[in-house]
Amino acid sequence: MKQVKMLITAIVASVVLILSMLVGIAPVRPLSAIADSAPVPILLGEDTAGFGGGSPTVTPTYIYVPDHYPTIQAAIDASNPGDTVIVRDGTYNENVLIDKDHLTVTSENGAEHTVLQAAQLDEDIVRIEGRYGSLAAATIEGFTIRGAMDTFHSAVAVGNYADGSRIENNIIDMSGSGGTCWGIDVTFAENVTISGNIINGDEAIDLTFADNAIVTGNTVVDGWISIGSSSSVTVSGNTLNRCEVWPLGSTNSFSGNVVSGGFVWVTSTDCSILDNTFIGGRGLLLSGESSHVGNNIFEACGLSVSSSNNAVENCTVNGKPLMYLEGAVGLTVDSADAGQIILVQCQGMTVRDCSLSNTSQGIQLYETSGCLIENNIVQDCGSGISLERSSNNSLRLNYCDSNYNGIVLYTYSDDNVVENNIVSGNTIGIPVGTSSRNRVQSNCVAGGSTGIYLTNSVIHVHNGQEFPIPSEDNLILDNDVRDNSYGISAYCSKANQIYHNNFSNSIRNAYDQGEGNLWDNGAVDGGNHWSDHTCTGNPSDGSQPYNILGDAASVDHYPFQDEDGWVLGIFVAVNSPNGGENWEMGTVHEITWTASGGTSVDIYYSIDSGVTWTPVAVGEANDGAYSWATPNAPSTTCRVKVVAHDASGGIGEDISDDDFYVYPRWDIDRDGMVDYKDLAILGATYGCCDGDPGYNPDADIDQDGCVDYKDLAILGAHYGEVY
Repeated sequence: MKQVKMLITAIVASVVLILSMLVGIAPVRPLSAIADSAPVPILLGEDTAGFGGGSPTVTPTYIYVPDHYPTIQAAIDASNPGDTVIVRDGTYNENVLIDKDHLTVTSENGAEHTVLQAAQLDEDIVRIEGRYGSLAAATIEGFTIRGAMDTFHSAVAVGNYADGSRIENNIIDMSGSGGTCWGIDVTFAENVTISGNIINGDEAIDLTFADNAIVTGNTVVDGWISIGSSSSVTVSGNTLNRCEVWPLGSTNSFSGNVVSGGFVWVTSTDCSILDNTFIGGRGLLLSGESSHVGNNIFEACGLSVSSSNNAVENCTVNGKPLMYLEGAVGLTVDSADAGQIILVQCQGMTVRDCSLSNTSQGIQLYETSGCLIENNIVQDCGSGISLERSSNNSLRLNYCDSNYNGIVLYTYSDDNVVENNIVSGNTIGIPVGTSSRNRVQSNCVAGGSTGIYLTNSVIHVHNGQEFPIPSEDNLILDNDVRDNSYGISAYCSKANQIYHNNFSNSIRNAYDQGEGNLWDNGAVDGGNHWSDHTCTGNPSDGSQPYNILGDAASVDHYPFQDEDGWVLGIFVAVNSPNGGENWEMGTVHEITWTASGGTSVDIYYSIDSGVTWTPVAVGEANDGAYSWATPNAPSTTCRVKVVAHDASGGIGEDISDDDFYVYPRWDIDRDGMVDYKDLAILGATYGCCDGDPGYNPDADIDQDGCVDYKDLAILGAHYGEVY
């Protein structure tokens, strides 16, 4: 009776097949119609053309496991291209190879009820691949896939040009893999779709030469997604918890995702990062150029930039606008209600009186110069104020508290001035990495792991060897560094000068592993005050040196007995120029000062905010004034230093509180740049002579009494210069 019933069923199915072929319609059998508990007969036929090379000659067949075959692999081996293998509930201990076109391997009742457990640890659990160069656009759907694998193998691997394959609605548990193999690995296969999966583990998804892939609707926990060498990939609508997405290669799209506690790192060009929500973690790192970043929401994180030519628009940080300025010149950002401020390739900007907190980097400068960052409050950020490849900036009077890094000078950020800031409670107060000739002066750096950290942020590789690029020739002067684990650590550093600082009450006040760092400025100026050292004199006479911990075996030969011992006894104050003055180069002006004590003074000037000094006069009488002819070298970053001496060897000194400008006459508006504004001023008075209405003596550059072609020629010769 059973055989007769099966024969009738087969005859009916054959009749339906023939009729449908005659009218050109393939019969469709929904899973709901066949997913009962009874075995279902297999519809047999031939496939002479195959899905990869022509139209099929048979109707796709449904094959049940274990009804028709005891294992998934046996069912696959017996299938034809276009068939569907349906796996009933249970746990299957095997590794599966799918190498037939358009084959679908799916569970009957979903991943919660169907487990595919690795039988061999040295193989992929599921591998979809083309055979002999043909395509194998297969689908694996609805399984829990798990089992510890060894290195270089995956839970699901797609390769060998298995274009168009799909990995959908699986639960992939990588928690036992030890972080050495991928959840889903697609290599040399295009147009692959990865959707609706739940992936848990260190290495979640890898796309290598997998162009035009779609990764959508997945939930990934504690995983890494790598899309470095694949283009035109779409990553959308995923939930990524504590995940790292990097590298993100060129022309890829990352949109509509929720990223919690991780980060996305764009390393290549022409990417679209749109409509995402970033919560916590490091947010978005943008080092690839020409990308579009728009309509993203950042909460307790933000954007970090190390590239240019990007479009960043309509993003918010903690509910406030993300202020991104690229290529701006001469603007002032004052008391802005911003969640984050980023300046890229800007010049002459001012950022003041802003309050920022709880983001990746409060204020960031990238390839930006000549800016003033002052009187801002930045708290609870990854980095409070961060400079990368940015030079000749002034950071002063800022309050940076409880960040990981307080004020950062990284990667060829040279010739900056960091002064009079309060940097407290940060893990690292002021890190300086592969940056030179900066002046770090008169800051309070307290309550962190490391107060001031001189190190490298760049490693040069030559012939397979790594050569860290040190921070060198920086001046660390007159800072109050206290109550840290390390007061100052000079790790990868060279020829930095460190003196007149108070190093107090840190577990280790100083550590030096660099090369040629100087911890005093000779017998007259002396070195530093150390709370863990006893000596006599301000400075001491060289018989009581302070030995710096570390492999460099450095020495402060002339430490000070007292805190601020270098200012005891003689008080000096520079009155003029004290910042903000505009003095024409080559003209005579009075340097004035007040000194309580001292019989003589030495006077110096600097054109780089005090990083280097040139003598003006030595051994002058302490009479409070000196007539000085300004140098024929224009600079917006000039300062004056007056050092007073008394008969007993005591000294005192003071420096201009801020920069002043020694300007050339062709910078008519005195803004430090020769540009269209100067040209406009000259043009407005062109042809006028002394006594004529409209004559402007500032535009008479050669001072011959008339504004004419000669003045225009002088301005033209210097057009575009920045001082």
